[in-house]
Amino acid sequence: MLQKEFVSKSPSIDEDRDVHLVFNPIGATEISLNPQLDPVQMRMLPVEQRRILNEQYRCKRAQEEQINAILRAKMIYEATVESTTALIERQKLRSEVLINQQSRNDSQLSAKASELEIQRAEKIQQMQLAQAKAEQAHIQQLVAQKQRSVVPQSNKNHPPVSRLVKQATALVNNKQKRAHKIEQRENALKNQQIEYLLKLKTQEANQKKQSDELIQQQKQQNATKTRRTVLFGEKMDELHFKTEEKREKQLKTESIKLKEKYEKEKEIGFDSKQAQKDRIRQITELKSQMRKENNAKYQEQLKNDFEVETKRQQQQEARKIIETQRIIQRLKSE
Repeated sequence: MLQKEFVSKSPSIDEDRDVHLVFNPIGATEISLNPQLDPVQMRMLPVEQRRILNEQYRCKRAQEEQINAILRAKMIYEATVESTTALIERQKLRSEVLINQQSRNDSQLSAKASELEIQRAEKIQQMQLAQAKAEQAHIQQLVAQKQRSVVPQSNKNHPPVSRLVKQATALVNNKQKRAHKIEQRENALKNQQIEYLLKLKTQEANQKKQSDELIQQQKQQNATKTRRTVLFGEKMDELHFKTEEKREKQLKTESIKLKEKYEKEKEIGFDSKQAQKDRIRQITELKSQMRKENNAKYQEQLKNDFEVETKRQQQQEARKIIETQRIIQRLKSE
């Protein structure tokens, strides 16, 4: 934008530079834009030199503003990088806390489940033992009652006693079978508990593996983000240095052009106001003369065009008259 403004305000050497120096003197109304310079000394300087100094000060101020804008953008970028890294760290800590809490909850649930299963198995075993003891006491009571009711005889077999013995043996066998079944059930419950604990351990291992993978992914993402931020910062620095170098080159070329123009104007003698006025008067007279010549040529062209148009219309009217006369003669002959 500054370059365009400078080009538009600084005329070329081939143009009417004296007219621009008088009617469009950049910095003529502004004695000194730079507060460090003395306004009295600036007032004593020529207009063109004053304009050059003011333009150089404008370019310097624009360059400083651009540098400040780039520094502000860099500070904003660094602040955003710090905030993003802090947010990533907070998310990481939160995920670790959640994972630890979940693992603790899972271990507590597994311990409670195993305790409940063990308590249930113990209660079942106690109930079965109490039932077996009650049955055994009942059998012993029945045997005692039968023995008391039996009458002793001579050396013959006593069928009631043998029947009672058979019943007792059958009850004992049933008790042994029932105890064997209870033992099988206990073994099955123990096997189920072992399987359940193994399943819980495998689940905990899988959860730990998943949490480790998640932490690794987060670390990789953080590394990629930091690498991207570093690359972006390097690109910003490179762009800043390139713009600075380009701006310095541009300012050097502009100052060289202004100095060359100033030297040429000085050689011509731009300090002579009378010479400027004479040259302006000559240029205005030349422009007015060219304008008059152009007006005369335009009037002559209009006159010629009018004459050509009138001749063409007259020829068209003559052709129409001749054509009507021919038609009338043909009608008369018919």
